[in-house]
Amino acid sequence: MDRESVSIGKNSEKEFYVYVIGLWGSGKSSFLNALSGRKIIPVRFLPSAAIPTYVRWNKKGFLEGKEGIDDEVIANDEAVLTVKMGGGDQYILAGDGIGHFERIVGFPLPRTYDELICYLHDNAQSEFDEKIMEEGEKRLLDIAEIHISLPERAGFEHICMIEKRSLADGETFGQDGWIERADAVIFLSNVTQGFTSSSHRILKAMYKHKPQLAEDAIIVLSCVDIVDRAGHGREKILQGYEKVVKEIYHQLTPRIFPACLPAVLDNSDSGEKWQAYAEEFSEAADKIMADIRGRLLERNIKEAFRSLPEMINSLSRNEQELYAEKLEALRKSFNDPEFRLAVIGNFSCGKSTFLNALLGQELLSTSALPTTAMPTYIRWDRKKVLKRIPRNERFLNNTEPIVVVTMESPKKYVLPGIEAQAFWKETGIQLPDGIGELIDYITTTNSLIGKIKKIDISFPEREEFINFCLIDTPGVNPGDEESKEHIVQTQMVLREEADAAIVLYTAKDAMARDTRQFMEENGMRLMENAIVVLTKMDLVPQKQAEKVMRNTVWLVKEQFRQKKPRVYGISAGKAIEFGSGRSGGEEDKRWFDEFNRTVCDIIRQLRERRLAIVSRKFAVLMTEIIQSVSEGILRETAKLGQEKELLEKASVDKLWDEFHTINAAYEENMKDDALIRKLEAKSIVRSLIERKKNAVCEKIDAAKNQKELNHCLKEDYPNTVKGIDQEIIEKINIEVISEINKNNQEYIKKVEGCLDKCSRYLGKINTYSTGVKGSIISKTSINMDLSTDSSSLEEHTALLTAIGTSWMLPGLNLLVLAAGIFGDYIRFNSKKEEAKTKVKQNFETYEKQLIEACQESVRQVESKNLQWAKTLLDQYKAKYKEAFERIEQEYERHFFEVQGKIKKNKENIQEMQLLEEGLEIKPIG
Repeated sequence: MDRESVSIGKNSEKEFYVYVIGLWGSGKSSFLNALSGRKIIPVRFLPSAAIPTYVRWNKKGFLEGKEGIDDEVIANDEAVLTVKMGGGDQYILAGDGIGHFERIVGFPLPRTYDELICYLHDNAQSEFDEKIMEEGEKRLLDIAEIHISLPERAGFEHICMIEKRSLADGETFGQDGWIERADAVIFLSNVTQGFTSSSHRILKAMYKHKPQLAEDAIIVLSCVDIVDRAGHGREKILQGYEKVVKEIYHQLTPRIFPACLPAVLDNSDSGEKWQAYAEEFSEAADKIMADIRGRLLERNIKEAFRSLPEMINSLSRNEQELYAEKLEALRKSFNDPEFRLAVIGNFSCGKSTFLNALLGQELLSTSALPTTAMPTYIRWDRKKVLKRIPRNERFLNNTEPIVVVTMESPKKYVLPGIEAQAFWKETGIQLPDGIGELIDYITTTNSLIGKIKKIDISFPEREEFINFCLIDTPGVNPGDEESKEHIVQTQMVLREEADAAIVLYTAKDAMARDTRQFMEENGMRLMENAIVVLTKMDLVPQKQAEKVMRNTVWLVKEQFRQKKPRVYGISAGKAIEFGSGRSGGEEDKRWFDEFNRTVCDIIRQLRERRLAIVSRKFAVLMTEIIQSVSEGILRETAKLGQEKELLEKASVDKLWDEFHTINAAYEENMKDDALIRKLEAKSIVRSLIERKKNAVCEKIDAAKNQKELNHCLKEDYPNTVKGIDQEIIEKINIEVISEINKNNQEYIKKVEGCLDKCSRYLGKINTYSTGVKGSIISKTSINMDLSTDSSSLEEHTALLTAIGTSWMLPGLNLLVLAAGIFGDYIRFNSKKEEAKTKVKQNFETYEKQLIEACQESVRQVESKNLQWAKTLLDQYKAKYKEAFERIEQEYERHFFEVQGKIKKNKENIQEMQLLEEGLEIKPIG
């Protein structure tokens, strides 16, 4: 089985895969041991990396929550091994995991880390001797990968280093797919073997398969101590490597680091040379990890560029346009290979003199007064500029710099030359004809502030300055009020444009407070990588020079938290004098050489760290955009949540449920109050019957003769009885039926309110409410007139009247006929009593019948109202069914659309949190 064919697979953790490759004996294992600060991989005389070994600094996060791993294992400083089998199973060889794995393989394993990892590698190599192996040991051959988890370390987050088996001459890079997974490569080469043909062919094959990987490859030359002891000339070997890498792999600044790897961990030799090797590797490791960290940030920035456009679509239209524009501007800037280096300092600190010495020409004013009025952009790209401007013989026939002035208008003028006349017409300023005087004038004249937006000066090409732009900024402490406008220009450069800074101080005023404070307020992001240059060092007595440099290094470390400050001392004035031929003394030549070495070293350092510096700058800018977009998405998600809530409330099912809840409450109320209404009707009948009965009996008692008694029974009694039904009907209507009507009105209001609420929800769901509120859900479409319903008061009255009179009249007629037989006065009083008894009996019978009739009538009213309430809902359903079904379909679609957006937004927020975490900048340590 090809062991490399079994890999981690999809990089789901978004780790940055750094493959450590090289020929046998190149020192791959030693390099990873030295980088880790401990022996984590066995170093052998024979090839040892038969199994791919993955090294991560993630121990705590990896082990937390794993079964069988106690807190002590997580907290200690030891490395933890994990093996991945060919079938995909993984086993953590720590805690209870070792015993579990022993049961899997069937034999005991070493318990110490050193013995265990050696055992795994040894058995992996033993596949060549299968015939002499025991059956149990053969099972170890199924190990596909070894993973080493080291304690967390700042700056190593999300980075995974993989020691690949030793490469062979003629390596086929597409064979196992590792090169496709690789984000970066560290190529180990044994310097004693030189840049062998095998190494050359391997790198050429890698370049052919994946050019970018080869162009960005980091080369570590091991065993330099052997070369040094043999006196074979380390520098000459390094120059040979650099030449090959430059020519063949197109690295502007080759990433080549000599290393004596054993010196990092081997304390047997405590000599100064051995210590120097350890320090040399420490510095190289910082640069290597800074480069890798820069590439990790670069990859994550590119991932953010890929992911953010889709996420921005979750915002409102205005915000979409705003952030899409910001993102595009940031993308253009990110893809620009130019490295912008701001030159900062107090006025009269020697900034212009420094730049003149660097340019090899005295073009910028070196007046004792505040000079540079606006930022001036200096590049070495004259050929490129010539291609972009109209043909001008003056520029073609000489090598003098080209000045491009961008006005606020925003016209551009190419100077000097024929466009100087057009410049004069726009500004009223006649420019000097000579290039030096012209540059001096436009860069120092305060009256041009507000008219000129930008000044670009393009010099003939110089290899060391390819893709470099120096920005000459106005001094940070001008002397007069008018010149304080210069500060605004410098602030803009520091905050928006510069990738790095050279900060100049005079040697006699090192780390001046005003410059330091200005940088803290406006350019703190630049200071971590800023280069400090002390000017006018020739004015410092030689005995004090070392002390000045040492104190400045300490101040830079303290004030700007630089781990290894880069401080240089120069005399640009002396360098110019010697370079121009005005001075030929040895001391001036020393300053001239020192200045050139300083410039070369600054440019080399910045090139080495360019990717890390630029990536950090854009990581900060990208993080700001991510945070703003995240806040916008959260706002939009909140709005969608409100819309989702409205949709849920406005659904047809919710409406019907609310209808039925209202109806159930209405029915419950009707049933609960039925007994009360029954008793109220009975009370009304009894009260009125009692009053009428007493009135008739009083008239009977008042009768003085038969005639009056007969009149009472024939006229008064029937008339009294005839009015009872109407009075009872009116009183029941007023006191009983009216309560039912009130309940009906409350019911209608609640139903109406339910529909109104739904209507309001519909009206708030944008286009989905079109044509709904007015034509389907409206108060005018609800019939609230109960007089047209079968339960109306008039119908109840007629029913009650019919029942009452049909039962009442026969009894009255019998009473009148019976009363006519009395004529005898003697028996008159007896007859009066008999008549009263009969009347009372009739009234009692009538009362009973009337109570039953009224209670039945009220019951029927209740029943019909209950049916009416149910019918009302059925009518609404029938009337609105089609419309609501149509709305429901739209709502269902829209609801799932909103729900989908909310889900997507939550996923976007999680993705953006991962992006932001990937852009987090931590110092390497």
